[in-house]
Amino acid sequence: MHVMKHRISSISFMLVVCSSVLLWACGGEKDSGSNDDAETAAAHGDAEAEVNIPDGWTMAQIHEFSFAVPADWIADPESGLWYPGGENIPDGEYFTGLPEIHLHCGALPVMQGESVDERLKTMFTNTDPVSKTPVTRCSLSGYVQEVLDDRGSVRIVLTLVEDVGAGMSVINFFICSMPSAERDAYAGIFREILDTVHCK
Repeated sequence: MHVMKHRISSISFMLVVCSSVLLWACGGEKDSGSNDDAETAAAHGDAEAEVNIPDGWTMAQIHEFSFAVPADWIADPESGLWYPGGENIPDGEYFTGLPEIHLHCGALPVMQGESVDERLKTMFTNTDPVSKTPVTRCSLSGYVQEVLDDRGSVRIVLTLVEDVGAGMSVINFFICSMPSAERDAYAGIFREILDTVHCK
């Protein structure tokens, strides 16, 4: 019995020694504030540039994204819709059931064999963008595009493409729409809104 206890003690001692050697070879233990946390944050897009929220704006959320809009805007999150309220939009200025000046958020599936670019083009009534700037948000790649469609509307659109596997993707979109006559008044506001889009 004494021999058995001695063997168990020896085995325990060897395990402790081996563990210590392995820790030393790997650089020792890391505390919770080490590079692992930074790498995890970067993988989730948390290490991206700081988001600046304009004074007086309010936060909104859609899916896994957050963004800011002017405090007096009207929100309809179930429809993914935000638009100017009060005196900022005259009564009756609606198009296809939506206010002519609005932000529409949502997601569009891209099935296996479909092209992301072609799917995006169908969102803009098959109109090529006037400008197209690559962006990265929440570790997702995409574009900010400006489109003038055949109905006389200007759209400034943020799209972020997410690979969901099996050859399929999801296009997360933030579409800012306005009549071309209102571009000077609203394009800057819409671009500020899109600049605030970040992970929750």
